[in-house]
Amino acid sequence: MPHDACFQDLHRQAEREALYWRAHQQSTVWDLFLELVALGLVNPEALKFQIDWDTCSQAIQSLAWYLGCFEFPHYENEADCDDRLYELWGSRAFNAPLTWLATMIVRGCTGDAVKIMKVVTESRCLGSLNIEAYDYWLKACKNKSFTPNLDEGKPMGLSNGRRLPPFGFWLLHNIPVENWTDECVGLVRCEYVSKFDNIEYIYKKFFNFPDEVILLAEDQKENLAKNSDSMPPDV
Repeated sequence: MPHDACFQDLHRQAEREALYWRAHQQSTVWDLFLELVALGLVNPEALKFQIDWDTCSQAIQSLAWYLGCFEFPHYENEADCDDRLYELWGSRAFNAPLTWLATMIVRGCTGDAVKIMKVVTESRCLGSLNIEAYDYWLKACKNKSFTPNLDEGKPMGLSNGRRLPPFGFWLLHNIPVENWTDECVGLVRCEYVSKFDNIEYIYKKFFNFPDEVILLAEDQKENLAKNSDSMPPDV
């Protein structure tokens, strides 16, 4: 196979691996956000405004730094291939999900940041707390508290949100809903699930993984339906 063709195949493979890995990272963060919303600790109106990727407020930076103290993986697995494969997304580092979560918390915190941090820690969604990293954050971070502000991280002035989010990022924001009901939150959840399912479908088909490795959501539903039909009636 010619070198260019081989490189293109490797690029397609690395691209899909990166998309799937990044989708899983965002899936974890999204589940944690929904848990905070369900507990009434974060207002879903935090999703209302676009996130400014050009600048980041001190409050968001400090909180994202704290969230980064957990053992949540920030780097994709090192690939034994040409570094040019990563030119499309610039870096194997992927901190955008934690920046997004920090933005949602600073925007939508309903008043008890301590409870939020307790849920983050006890849920273990972001892994265990790295004590060494946490101790450094305590010493080096000058502003550890924040005032909830729905406009935090919103594009302002010359920035105007011109910078695109990182490659593979699709956590939701900029959703112009005036009245956030449970139905609205449910619709947003469905949109997220659809995004993840589409990425998982592409990843599975590209690498031809069997069901034992990845079972798509639609196949899971079909299996559940079959098993349900085969169950004996209740006595």
